[in-house]
Amino acid sequence: MFGLDQVEKIMPDAMRALFEERMRYADVYAAIEDYAAEFSEGEEALMLGGTLGVNLLLGRERSLDDFTYEFYTETALQHAFDLAGNGTLSVGGDVSYRGDTWLSVDNRPGLMQDAYTTAGLFTAWDSPQYAWQIRAGVRNLTDELYKVEGQEFSSVANIQTAYYAPPRNWYLTVRRNFF
Repeated sequence: MFGLDQVEKIMPDAMRALFEERMRYADVYAAIEDYAAEFSEGEEALMLGGTLGVNLLLGRERSLDDFTYEFYTETALQHAFDLAGNGTLSVGGDVSYRGDTWLSVDNRPGLMQDAYTTAGLFTAWDSPQYAWQIRAGVRNLTDELYKVEGQEFSSVANIQTAYYAPPRNWYLTVRRNFF
């Protein structure tokens, strides 16, 4: 949360920036205001949307670097074995590494994800004319616990919500191709 003294410092810049943004996206803001009016019960409110409020409080523009991994790599391998007229058997796997990243616009510690590595494996059988496929595999082989998305609602009781990727999971699919 930010104190009133901080808001007072940015108010002239905020009003100018809001006016400029409002003029650029007048139709969008009109639709948002119509929608919000249904829920505001006649109360007046000022909403700083997007990252505008954060930019003004920080005194700088947010950058794509604030939301990207320090380092990211992904590798996948697959090999297919011909089954002499009985189709094809494929085996494969993938490994990915993602460096540290922030999941919120104001870099809250609870919404930061440390670097992590995940892996997956699969095997698949394809019929001779590829009309049928049976595939089995595992995702998140190492059962890594990691956040994939975060939301912070500092204006609503300072709520921070993180969403996690699924744990290790096994799958079996049967597919029919019509071609």
